[in-house]
Amino acid sequence: MTIYRLANGRHALRLRDFYVTPNIDLEIRFHPLRKPRTTRQYLSAPARFVAPLDVTTGSMNFLVPAGVDPRRYRSVVIWCPLITSAYAAATLDHRPPLAESVS
Repeated sequence: MTIYRLANGRHALRLRDFYVTPNIDLEIRFHPLRKPRTTRQYLSAPARFVAPLDVTTGSMNFLVPAGVDPRRYRSVVIWCPLITSAYAAATLDHRPPLAESVS
């Protein structure tokens, strides 16, 4: 999972060769912990909504909401609000500086 800075200054999250078991109402959220391993750990710090996750396999890009600085977060969590559960988590790759897009 990589963050890219777009030409307009916004950021995009790239999920490459991604897979998570399908479920309904999944969301992508940024979290300050490196990789929360339980729902309790996830709930221990405020997370930030990034986007709904409608597709659960493949490579895809998500525009980070305006005003969200991805450098403040250390992981991406797949959150399921329907069952109040941290469904999956992965460490967010911060390669200083953030990768620049070509277009």
